[in-house]
Amino acid sequence: MAPSAGIRGLPLSRTLAEAPFLVSIAHPKTHVNVVMTGGIKNVLIGAIRGYANRRRMHAAGRIHHTLAALARHVYPDFTVVDGTIGMQGGGPVRGTPIRSGWTVSSFDALAADTLAAYLMGFSSRDVGYLHLIGAAGLGRTFPDDGIEILGEKTGDCILPYTPHRTFPKARDWKVKRS
Repeated sequence: MAPSAGIRGLPLSRTLAEAPFLVSIAHPKTHVNVVMTGGIKNVLIGAIRGYANRRRMHAAGRIHHTLAALARHVYPDFTVVDGTIGMQGGGPVRGTPIRSGWTVSSFDALAADTLAAYLMGFSSRDVGYLHLIGAAGLGRTFPDDGIEILGEKTGDCILPYTPHRTFPKARDWKVKRS
């Protein structure tokens, strides 16, 4: 993959980058660096070849911007966020299970992930990579874009997750320009 803004030539899985139809199935989790994860981040990080590259990606101060840039190259065509049981608190590794009791699926990955964030008690504006992906026009965001929800009323499904202790820092994702 040729380097692009914020990506710096990260090696991508050809299988994922060239897939004719890409499905992401993920559990919702709180996250130390990006507030929460769902189907999009699941695919984007999985598409980066090599553990060292994925680890370096998480350590970077521009993770939200890099994820948004990666989304232009690898993006799920269908997403399932299985919140039957999610992870809260010390996610994505040391969190505790939470029985959310909902599942979200969509052919619009951003709609699925922003709805999942909402059901977890987060604003998609706090999740920088979701906000940036929406600003790039790669999908619609819940609740801003009037997405039709089939099934239960969203208000009946909200179960606020305990955020990672780094939540205040993780939601301060905007890069300050000099």
